[in-house]
Amino acid sequence: MRCQEGNSDKVYEVDLIETAAMSEEKYLVNFRYGRYGSTLREGSKTAMPVPFEQAEKIFDSVVISKHNKGYVSEDDSSGEPPRPSPTVSSAADHTDAPTAAYTDALLTRIKNEKHDPTRSRQIWRLSPAPHPEAAALITDFLQANNKHHDWRDSYSILWTLGRIGSSSDIKTVTSYLNDSNPVIASLALEVMLALTAPDQRQATYQAHCPSSVPLTPDTLQQHINAFCHEAAQQKRIGAPVTHPINAVLKEAYLQSWFNPEIKRTLLALLPDIPFSPGAFKGLRYLLKMSEFRLDREMQPLINIHLEASAPHFNRQWMYHYSGHGRLEVSKELASDNARLAHSQHTHRYFTARFSRTLKQLGIANSPLFTVMAEHTLLQYTDDHAKAPRTFNDCHYDRSWQRHLTRTRHYDGYAHCSALNTLLHTHAPHYRKNARGIWQYDPNETFTGRGEAFPHLWDNAPDALLRIACHTRCQPVADFSVRALRDNSMFCAGIPLDALITLLLKPYDSLQQFALQQLRRRGSDTPLPDHIICQLFLSPSDDVITFALAELDKIRDFSHSVPLLSTLLCLDHAALRAWLDTLSQRLAFTAINPAALLTATIRAITDQHATIDSGGGTHTETEIDIETETDTRTPRLSITLPSLADVQGEWLFQWIQSHCEKAISQLDVSSVEALIQHPSAVVRLLGCRLLDAMPISYSQITESTLQAIERSSSKAIQAFSLALLKKLAPEQLSEKVDYLIGLLPQCGPDKQAAILSVIATAISAHKPSRPLIFQHIVHQLHTRDLANSLQQLLLLFLSQHFDSALAGNKNNGLWQLATARSAMAQSLAADYLAADRLSAEQWFSLLSSPTLSLRKQARTYFSHQPDALLGQMDSILQVLESPWPDTQSYGFTFCREHLTKEDWQPDQIIAVCDSVVEPVQQYGRELIQTYFDADDGPQYMLQLSQHPAANVELFVSQLLPLYAAGDSDMIVALQPYFLSVLSRVNAGRVTKDRVIAFLQENADTSPQTLEMTCALLTRLSLTSVQKDKSAYLKLMLDLASRHDANQTELPIHITPRPTTSPRRMEE
Repeated sequence: MRCQEGNSDKVYEVDLIETAAMSEEKYLVNFRYGRYGSTLREGSKTAMPVPFEQAEKIFDSVVISKHNKGYVSEDDSSGEPPRPSPTVSSAADHTDAPTAAYTDALLTRIKNEKHDPTRSRQIWRLSPAPHPEAAALITDFLQANNKHHDWRDSYSILWTLGRIGSSSDIKTVTSYLNDSNPVIASLALEVMLALTAPDQRQATYQAHCPSSVPLTPDTLQQHINAFCHEAAQQKRIGAPVTHPINAVLKEAYLQSWFNPEIKRTLLALLPDIPFSPGAFKGLRYLLKMSEFRLDREMQPLINIHLEASAPHFNRQWMYHYSGHGRLEVSKELASDNARLAHSQHTHRYFTARFSRTLKQLGIANSPLFTVMAEHTLLQYTDDHAKAPRTFNDCHYDRSWQRHLTRTRHYDGYAHCSALNTLLHTHAPHYRKNARGIWQYDPNETFTGRGEAFPHLWDNAPDALLRIACHTRCQPVADFSVRALRDNSMFCAGIPLDALITLLLKPYDSLQQFALQQLRRRGSDTPLPDHIICQLFLSPSDDVITFALAELDKIRDFSHSVPLLSTLLCLDHAALRAWLDTLSQRLAFTAINPAALLTATIRAITDQHATIDSGGGTHTETEIDIETETDTRTPRLSITLPSLADVQGEWLFQWIQSHCEKAISQLDVSSVEALIQHPSAVVRLLGCRLLDAMPISYSQITESTLQAIERSSSKAIQAFSLALLKKLAPEQLSEKVDYLIGLLPQCGPDKQAAILSVIATAISAHKPSRPLIFQHIVHQLHTRDLANSLQQLLLLFLSQHFDSALAGNKNNGLWQLATARSAMAQSLAADYLAADRLSAEQWFSLLSSPTLSLRKQARTYFSHQPDALLGQMDSILQVLESPWPDTQSYGFTFCREHLTKEDWQPDQIIAVCDSVVEPVQQYGRELIQTYFDADDGPQYMLQLSQHPAANVELFVSQLLPLYAAGDSDMIVALQPYFLSVLSRVNAGRVTKDRVIAFLQENADTSPQTLEMTCALLTRLSLTSVQKDKSAYLKLMLDLASRHDANQTELPIHITPRPTTSPRRMEE
């Protein structure tokens, strides 16, 4: 026997040899195995010679075992043939029926087998196809076994009889309906229904189950929904369910033999039923009986549901501890109200059993294999995938050094037993571990197919195509493509609609396969319109590029209005770019824009349309994406995706560009239907079209206006204002003032709408222009507007009032130049000229926060310096300007254009009095430059009031010159003296000068003496120690120079207290 799987090519030889040296006939069963063409290893299945019956049994067991593993006898056609080469494989290469030799070998073993359990296992392995001879044989065994009553053997025989028997065997089964073992009785009922004609099953069921209540889909759904709700609640609090559905599930599946509605309901609800206490026994019944029936719908569904569920508990010991306390596992599982469901062992058993069922169907070359495998693979989705995992196995040596022994890799589907069994049985980089989890080697490269029983798949390419079209699982999609590529003859005949379905799948392998098939069929003739439309629904950029190339083949668009209207509704950037250049194509000139626009609006409103090769379009009530079969013209009902914001904006611009004249021909009701559409993007498109139509306001229905006003979209709400432009000019002019006042309270959409209405009012009603201009300028001048609104208003002014700005009508430029808005000031700078403002206004602009205005003001005064000389009383504003450029200009102008005659003492003093240091310095410079002795007292008296230390220092220089001997001046300078002498650790030079001045001039008059003494007394109490000594010294000097009896000075000298000897000691 030989086995070829992937890169593996193995040989297994087994011999039944008679030992001639023995006195009695004895036999050996020897075997040899190894790689094909290499030296084979030898061994023996018998340690010593055995009788023929025993040796034959061992020999048959080895042969069947190897056949089950994929070995094929090279001298006959039994078993599984070698894996076909990757070329076209015809159906004639392999037979769909179970091999006769396989069945005959099993029957021979069954006849000769004396050990009942072994024979039962052989009977179980019989292929599930009607076989009268085999049925008659096992019926005899069943009757004989009834005497011994080994229920396991009876179970196996009943199971197989239900698969291979006929209605003539029902009588044999009837005796088991009342068997004391409920497992045998349940199976007997299933077998009887299976052998009964379909039209008699309901009567048979009611005859043997008279107490059962017929279920309806509604009652079944109520039972299951109530249980699922209770199970979820009880799980949270750790309590058992009070209304199990085990019996309901069993009855439902039994009644599904004759009630398809019950079965559909059960299939729909099954994924929601948890494998938990109260439901597991019923689900276990479904697991076994769906296998017995080979139910292509139920068996894959429930087994994959189990596969994706976690075991209810881990069974390792006799007892299990849970929220219910200590539970004896065996006793609990046997209870009708079990609080345990299934353990990890049961979970692995059932998942492995389903994989074994699929494998046995394949070994028998049963046509049911591809049917069952197809339904199984279609149950898997991308949601079944988990995060890939990697584990490192290590060991420690005697020095406790850690060493890596191997690395195990598991992909996202490693836990999916059936999936891996079907897809990776012959893949050398995949293997199953002891727990049934599949691991793979990422470092091993494998380019073959790797699935189980590839020859059976090659005989069923239509099943592969169905899998490819309906799968929602990446590995399944990749498998279907690999298998289909080996059948090029079938691929050449795949219908276009099926290829389109593959292109719409989210899997690159399917997209590239379908695209390759389309390209092989390529010609100069473009694909049908409905095919091209579907191509643009693909998520693949390669497919979109191919679709655009097909569009370029179209030479005449005169019959392609449905195609173009559909393409306009599809959201893809590359398609939009192609449509933008459509007007440049000669083929587009034959298109009727009005028909195209009408068809587009109808398609958007209905969200789907039917396209046929004749160019017609038919609205449909059902939304689907499938091609209707028509012997005359291919028709497609295609659901249009919802318009995205970008698509809606682009579509309106495209309509304006290519169908501008057709907008005026639109029916108002069709556009209003867009405004009533549930999609906000479609409603916005309808509002834009309605706004672009040349209709009056009265033609818009009240319901449409209400729909616009009540919309949650601010962009749509804005059209309640934008549509006012359709009012009569006189009516519109009455609303202008209100609309302008409304601008600051609105959002951007409504602001743009209001300005569009105002623009219409300007052009429709000329007398309103001055008032509108004045109102907008007033808004910018007096209100602190948002930047976005400022930009809108200024752009509006420059577009619609250019001449008014240039002529400074109503002093508008000055209002803009002094507005709160910096942007308005910049706009005013663009229009200002020397003759637009007065000298006083130009002088104000020297301090403008806008640089361009300040530049223009400096330019004005540079050309007309006399105008600035007329503003000498306010020149200090320029020198103290917060803007360095204006301040620098002021200093330069004063130095270059002003002389002594232009400066008045009070102006110079005002400059010196400035709190700005550069201005103070310039003021001192002016005094030194233009100082006049006659003005000295005025300078000294006014500058003495300045708080700056450097100014006080400057005044101290003037004291001996203009205050010495002047009693009134000295008394007037008292605040100055106090300010200088009160400074802490500052102004030492100024202090010394003032103290020296007071020492010389304090006794100029009684008033000066009194003022000086009061000042010194106050300072002596508040000054720091260093300054206080100078003040006290001056006070003592004044006291010594005047007789206290003649002059009462407010000076009191307290003697320093004498320190006691004790205090000194301390």
